[in-house]
Amino acid sequence: MIRSGLFIFGGNALGALFLFVRNVFLARLLPLEDYGVAMTFAIIVAVLELASNMAGDRMLVQAEDGDDPRLENTMHLLEIARGTGLALLLFLLAPLLADFFKAPEALPAFKTLALVPMMRGFRHLDIFRVQRRREFRGIVMTPLVAQLVACLAVVPLAFWLRDYRAMMLSILIQHALMVLLSHVYAERRYGAVFDRELMLRIVGFGLPLMINGALMFVVMNGERLIVANRMGLAELGWFSAALTLALTPTLIIGKTLQTLMLPLLSERRNAGSGFQEVVQVSLQVPLLAGLAFAVVMSIIGPWVFVMLFGAKFAAAVDLLVLLCIAQGLRVARSGPSTIAVATGQTCNPMLASLVRVSVLPVALAAALWLDADLRQIVLISIVGEVLSGLTSIALVRHRVGLKAGVMIWPLVLAGASFALLVLVTEIAPVPSEPAHIFSLRSLLLLVALLCSAMTMQEALRFLSLRLKRSAAPSAKRGPANG
Repeated sequence: MIRSGLFIFGGNALGALFLFVRNVFLARLLPLEDYGVAMTFAIIVAVLELASNMAGDRMLVQAEDGDDPRLENTMHLLEIARGTGLALLLFLLAPLLADFFKAPEALPAFKTLALVPMMRGFRHLDIFRVQRRREFRGIVMTPLVAQLVACLAVVPLAFWLRDYRAMMLSILIQHALMVLLSHVYAERRYGAVFDRELMLRIVGFGLPLMINGALMFVVMNGERLIVANRMGLAELGWFSAALTLALTPTLIIGKTLQTLMLPLLSERRNAGSGFQEVVQVSLQVPLLAGLAFAVVMSIIGPWVFVMLFGAKFAAAVDLLVLLCIAQGLRVARSGPSTIAVATGQTCNPMLASLVRVSVLPVALAAALWLDADLRQIVLISIVGEVLSGLTSIALVRHRVGLKAGVMIWPLVLAGASFALLVLVTEIAPVPSEPAHIFSLRSLLLLVALLCSAMTMQEALRFLSLRLKRSAAPSAKRGPANG
């Protein structure tokens, strides 16, 4: 499992790095307003991905009959219908989007983005099915190669076009390649069939997750939407730059943990105490990973941010750490979501996201009537992440039967550490010079992280055992991705 985890993490990290570098190139090469328009394209692609995903890829891993070709081909037909419908909807809504983002000159680009869901509707889902036997090559290499080419293409496109269209073409290249490579790595021939009973079953499994995806879009981009509509494209540009640095690593971590733990949880869901052990690990590892990310980024993040994006984005330095805390809390609640999917309780993530979304009207009201700045809006989002995380844990305890005392100390220590992070950030200005990395502030935060880690014995024991097994010599070892 460790070797598989390293392979998945490495692929996800490289892919996210390529997209991050693409954003850095655009931030350096384009005017701030054009970079802001380019980020609206990223928002639109995010809503297409999150708000319409029926989770067929996860059902192929979770379901006992996930190897059935008819189930897979029924999902293909649903994907085609979804992609076609989204493409038409996006094309028709393009004028409204251009008006909402206050970028009427970008109307042709908004219409062209309708090609993205149309193409994605024809991807081959077989690369997800083979995860059932720990085969991860397809799901790693398909996005990785596409993201690399998209990153390489954006530089000549930016020099040639000198505006936001470079981002639009890069996105089209990326998704076209992802669809093509999904067919290259698939083991089965592509097919699409109509089976009413299977369709109803797929919709029953995926609809709560699709609603959750729509809610997650609002969660991940709600603040950006407020900035885009109320504060202008320049502010959206530097806010998006800070959010990109905060969001990119957490997407890698969350995706890697879900890819690793979902097959294991699905296998052991009927194993009694063995399943309870994996549930505890699935809760504690994301909690530790989210806290570690927030601590590390609060120490080195400001310096890295200014070094990468340049002085014109320095206004977002103070905001960056708060965004990293919010993203760290989001990683922490990815564990309960994975457990819910593995046990078929797909309403759980939706309910937790509803709690998170419920604080966005508060943030919007604060921006409209109290003239709240971005820092205060992000603090409201942190409160929402805490409430959503606690809801996720409560749902797991209620629906999976987790013992009440198992997560008390990990949650208490991790919660205190997150609170300390917020307090330190609010009391003292965030330094961006390299010399401040080795400060008393950094030492205090690292000690808090260590104390929290010591309470997560199940996760540490599990990881230690897996490391020993991975290090042990074996003539029967499979390929690096297995």
